[in-house]
Amino acid sequence: MAGIALAVIGGAGVWAALRQPDGGAVERERPASEDPVLAVLAPEPYGFSLPYANPELLAAAESGDAEAQYQLGLAIVQRHWERGEQRRLGEAAEWVAKAAEQGHVRAQLVMGGLYEKGRGVIQDYELALAWYRRAAAQGNPQAMARLGRMLRTGRGVEKNLVEAYVWLNLASARGDPHAEIDRDRLRRMLSTEEVNRAQDRSRHIDRDLPRPTGPVQPLPIGF
Repeated sequence: MAGIALAVIGGAGVWAALRQPDGGAVERERPASEDPVLAVLAPEPYGFSLPYANPELLAAAESGDAEAQYQLGLAIVQRHWERGEQRRLGEAAEWVAKAAEQGHVRAQLVMGGLYEKGRGVIQDYELALAWYRRAAAQGNPQAMARLGRMLRTGRGVEKNLVEAYVWLNLASARGDPHAEIDRDRLRRMLSTEEVNRAQDRSRHIDRDLPRPTGPVQPLPIGF
């Protein structure tokens, strides 16, 4: 990863730079000797260099800092949506996965989204479900809601409406308004006995799950 040319600035500066009409890029001349096949694998597209480099963030990510790895991967994901650089998503997935394996809950949530959508990785509903479970176990309401929706539709797991209700119920209790809507719609599909069973299980799980300590942060566009 040491050869990664992309570097970003921390916090709001990342998004400000990426939202500029030209992405903060500077035009450069294409060397005549460059191989167009190798260009597809190169860290940057032809014609662009990035002047807003932040070597501290990249160095922190390379040294194993989970938050830096997550922020770097997330910035690459955002850059994909801003400029359509699909080939960079694989690089983003690698950085986010490093953070997720260290227990970074937001990175685990994003990894679930990458596997569910098949972006930067081969689509795999079972792996998406596994990452959502790991983030849900840390109290992330968005992961709980996504876990519930996958259980409701049977993606990556056997369809289970009662268990889907449980996780949507838990996400709703932690402030996810979309989960509340989905839970109430699902309730109409269950018997009274099933709802009571789901409520009992929700209370049982709720005792062991941590509560979120801050506001729910939005996922990248398209997730």
